[in-house]
Amino acid sequence: MEDKNPSRFTGGPRTIYSFTNTFVVECPHCRNRAEVRKNSVSGQYEFHCYACHRCLAQRMLYTLSVNQYCPDCGYRLKVNLPAVKQKTSFIRLTCPDCDHTNKFTPTYEGCVLPIAQGGEIEPHFGTELWLQVPFGADTLWAYNYEHLQHLKQYVQAKLRQRQAPDFSPMVERLPTFIKSAKNRDSLLAAIERLTLKK
Repeated sequence: MEDKNPSRFTGGPRTIYSFTNTFVVECPHCRNRAEVRKNSVSGQYEFHCYACHRCLAQRMLYTLSVNQYCPDCGYRLKVNLPAVKQKTSFIRLTCPDCDHTNKFTPTYEGCVLPIAQGGEIEPHFGTELWLQVPFGADTLWAYNYEHLQHLKQYVQAKLRQRQAPDFSPMVERLPTFIKSAKNRDSLLAAIERLTLKK
């Protein structure tokens, strides 16, 4: 739970994943502000641009699996390939036991890119984050306005207390340039610019 006193940040057990129901992004068609939102019923992410109303298809990736026996020697081949972009009816694999190459029918499981603290691009449609600004050699970014407000509370606090002994909250994994007290005023100015960005 965050303290209302701006000089103290108590953090609370917030991870980066707690900010991933909505991403504020730049529409790749009209360059205006748009959103990628998780549908509360289906659990799928949807792209919404309120300026041009155009749609985007989700960047679906697949995990390819093969768990079959080599027809030449009977060796069991087990293969898992994450983040495959396109389905195929078969793949060619070389048996590590007999060195023969054969066709195998894979199975596929749909997935999207995992969410990572890389910033700049959201993982479901590959659209650029709206809330990002260069900060020296780094980039200050946030997934949405709630995330940005959480960062602001952390940056402006002069006393930062850990509240989650069992795991590392998001703020403990922030890059050094955000944690540095000497950047406080510049970061708060950058956050204010992002807050007012139209």
